[in-house]
Amino acid sequence: MSNNWLLAKGYINPSPYFYNTAQYYIMWCIIYICIKKTLYHSLIVHLPPSKRDNGLTRIYSSLQASILYSWSAIYLLDVIDYELWTYVIPISASFGLFDLCIITLNYNNYKSKYIGYLTHHTLLLFAPLMITETTSTLCAMCYLFEITVPFIDISWLLYNTGLNNTIFFKIFSTISVLIFFVFRVLNNCFLVYQTIYYQQLDIMIIGLIFLFLNVSWFYGLVKLFINSLN
Repeated sequence: MSNNWLLAKGYINPSPYFYNTAQYYIMWCIIYICIKKTLYHSLIVHLPPSKRDNGLTRIYSSLQASILYSWSAIYLLDVIDYELWTYVIPISASFGLFDLCIITLNYNNYKSKYIGYLTHHTLLLFAPLMITETTSTLCAMCYLFEITVPFIDISWLLYNTGLNNTIFFKIFSTISVLIFFVFRVLNNCFLVYQTIYYQQLDIMIIGLIFLFLNVSWFYGLVKLFINSLN
């Protein structure tokens, strides 16, 4: 990272931010190709043909999520400083851009949820430019949303490969619902409350958008969970 990575008050400098986002975008392209070559015949081929592109995206989305929530957790624990924490944000931004490209190219498979993905991934790309050192704790807590992703993705893969009657599916799907409620619904409500209390109105608007998305996705997740048990 260059010496001008951060501006006054801890704002992220847009120029190096988008430059690094572009670099990481190339990284996601390479990872996507590698995953497709190494796991397609051993894992993805067991999915229904209409689900295979979705299966590929879920593998690298879990990778991105693990990087992001782990890095944010150690920042919240004061293991790393603010500047070092911000270095990981272009990884998330580039993922949002890359994943949106994949989803758009396969629009017919995602059209019922496309607006939600478009909104979410656009925020991943541009919202970090609003982060300051003062609001960084709230934003790091927001990135803890990603803890839910690997559990949901594993449950999805088990369900769509015909393993929905196994104990592993029941365990992972139950954990998915519980941690989604804790980290994406309750945590999101707390963050919105904090932004209102501290009068961070710009962050509050983003928090409300995420809350709407998370509540909508939670409803769908619970509905799918109940149907899968039945």
